[in-house]
Amino acid sequence: MVISLKKVSQISKELGITTQAIYRKLNKTLKTELQPHIEIVNGQTLISENGVEIIKNSLQQVVNGLQPVDNQAELEFYRDQIIKLQDDLKIEREHSRNMADELVRLNENNQTILREYNLLKLQPPAADKVKFWQRIFKKNDTPQS
Repeated sequence: MVISLKKVSQISKELGITTQAIYRKLNKTLKTELQPHIEIVNGQTLISENGVEIIKNSLQQVVNGLQPVDNQAELEFYRDQIIKLQDDLKIEREHSRNMADELVRLNENNQTILREYNLLKLQPPAADKVKFWQRIFKKNDTPQS
């Protein structure tokens, strides 16, 4: 019986995970389970078909109560979500800028109104003013001798 051995790089391409993830499983997570299925030839780590199945099964386990999803479909979903959220963020930032500009404009209007109000308070009452026609035709209040 011929045992088929695969390189870690081949397995990583086949499973769609990084070589580092496979080495983590070899050295930590599944070390005791994979030990009989590993051979090192000329400095290269080779894994038997049974070892590959053990790695596949470990990837298919339920994570946090959720069934595993096809990695590519999940990545597409998250990419779409990121794009949508970035678009929403652009809209919110534009809205915030517009609101800030509106607040600045309203503040300037309030300052102008306050200055005008203060100027009106400092002016003498309208009764003390002499009307235009009264100035032209004013009587001479000084006694004539």
